[in-house]
Amino acid sequence: MLRRPKWLHWRRGYVRRLWSGLFAGLILAGPIVGIVYLWANWPARGTDQLAAVGVVATVVTVWLAGIAAIVALLAYLLADESPDLAILINGAAPADGLEILLGNHLSQGRHEIVAPPQITFKLENSSKFSARNPVVELAFTDFYVQGFDARWQVFRQTADDISLQWSGGADISVHGQGRFLLPSLSLGATGSWARLEMTLTVEVFADGFHLKPQRVPVSTQVISHP
Repeated sequence: MLRRPKWLHWRRGYVRRLWSGLFAGLILAGPIVGIVYLWANWPARGTDQLAAVGVVATVVTVWLAGIAAIVALLAYLLADESPDLAILINGAAPADGLEILLGNHLSQGRHEIVAPPQITFKLENSSKFSARNPVVELAFTDFYVQGFDARWQVFRQTADDISLQWSGGADISVHGQGRFLLPSLSLGATGSWARLEMTLTVEVFADGFHLKPQRVPVSTQVISHP
């Protein structure tokens, strides 16, 4: 999908006022110049008159078609209604990382998860336009969780990795300048575990928007846990 240049966003009101008058003048200029040309160069013979009118009409038509194409292109560029979503994990940007505290060693480098008891997710829309049908995907490696909110759906799973997806559906929108709290991901259920080298990648979709996969720096630490 073609994304409109963001530098045009702040100029939309100014550009519309400036160029609307200019294009109105250009639209009128074609027929006016054609009429003036015919008046100044009107042939004496009838056949020449018909030919002159045909040529001028063709030129004016091409002129107006060119202006219409330029107007359509500018309208597309200036009518950017794409949302701009960001995701917060435990109230922080993905780049700020996530700290996971681990407890008892289970087997094969797997540890119980001590804290945090859950991971929270929130979508923020910094644009003026609604983000419809939002989707968030989480890809974990060296990590397993169970007993989480059923609104998170497993779409890929191996013995050591799990990927989850939350889909808001057509009934959910993140309004312009608004926020939306996703279901939290509980980590405290029996059977959940993580390795020291666990990773997390997050990806966000919405109608007209895609936040490419972002690797979340994960800091793990083993602590004593009775």
